Amino acid sequence: MQRGTDHAWANRGDVPARVVFVLVDGEFDASLTKTLPGGLSGLMHGGPR
Repeated sequence: MQRGTDHAWANRGDVPARVVFVLVDGEFDASLTKTLPGGLSGLMHGGPR
């Protein structure tokens, strides 16, 4: 998971490259949230849904 960070990628080959991005929706379980240091405040914008 890249969390919106900026990355550079270059195809240095002689043939076209295909890239697939898959986004999967998910929710934090309440018991998992309690184990995270500092909660979810620094983990994502807007908090869990």
